[in-house]
Amino acid sequence: MSVKDIKQSLLKVSNYLEVLETQLDERNRLVSILNLNPSSNDNLELVSNLDRIKKNLNYLQNDINNLKTPSNDLVNELTKLINLYNTSLTNIVDCFFDINDYKLEVNLNSQTKSVRFKDDDNELRNELMGTQKFQPYHDDEQSLESISNHEFFAQHQQTILQQDSHLDSLHESIQFQKNLGHNINSELDDHIILLNDLEQGVDSSHTRLNQTHRRLNVFRNKVRENGSLVTIIILTVILILLLVVLN
Repeated sequence: MSVKDIKQSLLKVSNYLEVLETQLDERNRLVSILNLNPSSNDNLELVSNLDRIKKNLNYLQNDINNLKTPSNDLVNELTKLINLYNTSLTNIVDCFFDINDYKLEVNLNSQTKSVRFKDDDNELRNELMGTQKFQPYHDDEQSLESISNHEFFAQHQQTILQQDSHLDSLHESIQFQKNLGHNINSELDDHIILLNDLEQGVDSSHTRLNQTHRRLNVFRNKVRENGSLVTIIILTVILILLLVVLN
């Protein structure tokens, strides 16, 4: 892993520690002030965050140790984060697990390079005199194998960190989609209630319209049946009024 990648990982772990500190503050307030016990989900989330931070810190220690010339800035920054992480562990109230299982020791070793020299006098003399037996050049297979293993290990760690980052992003995306699904479900329930009320109102209006229509039909039939009688009564009333007026 390159120095740039290590710096990005350090920043990522620093953000994780800030989230952990906020989580512990809320947990302490819940237990100390409100006298409430954390839920099982809170405990599970706390353990998950601790595992994630510890794992990333271990990876960073290995990455920095594998650098040819690890800088003091990287070593100091990682040491600071590890100490901050261990301090956060001691601030956990109502702890339901063994803190020692999650503590992390600083294990940053400066790597030194050694150079092999030939000290055999006969070999030096033969080399100076030009009488040394010719031997074809061969790479140190053990050294090459060691370098290859280190490179493979570093690549493997980088892949794991990338996968962990992708899993974190996937978890956040799934959590967001879950919350969005709950909100959509709640809105659908509200719409169903409104549709049911609207359906009841439509049914009630339809019933009233049918009743009014039946009454109009009854009135129309009665007028049709008794139309001549009504005409006679009206003419009689008019005739009586004329007689009264003329007299």
